[in-house]
Amino acid sequence: MGYCHLSDIQDMLPDDVLMQLTDSGDAGFINIDLVEEAIGRADNIINACCCPRYRIPFEPVPSLIVYISAVFAVRNLLGRKLVKTPRLYDERYRDARNMLAGISKGRLLLDYPGFPGGYADHKTRCRELIESYIRARQCHLPQGKGGYFLTAHPGKSSR
Repeated sequence: MGYCHLSDIQDMLPDDVLMQLTDSGDAGFINIDLVEEAIGRADNIINACCCPRYRIPFEPVPSLIVYISAVFAVRNLLGRKLVKTPRLYDERYRDARNMLAGISKGRLLLDYPGFPGGYADHKTRCRELIESYIRARQCHLPQGKGGYFLTAHPGKSSR
């Protein structure tokens, strides 16, 4: 199930345009399979950008994610027929892309539980897991310039 639905796309594109973009044989109907494929590609991009900060897939889906998914899906459909994209759709796409970048970098927060306590707690939890692994393996964790690296304690074998 995608983050947006056909009705969200129909709010952005007139039905006759949507039919032209998805109808591959002049049958005169909207090809739902192509719409769902465009939504799936949009949702994959959203998931890739949001997974470091939020649990995905989103359930329930925040309204901003529904909007971004619909904008990306419309862009995918417009690109399918190599249509010169009207300025309105270019602006929506650029704005949605910038919003997604903001979400990914933590500058724009979703009203969504994500990781308990947000990104900072997620990083702390990851560090705790790494440290418990190191203790169990009898390693120590010297801090390097770019982060951490594992080495075995002198005289102890790492398994």
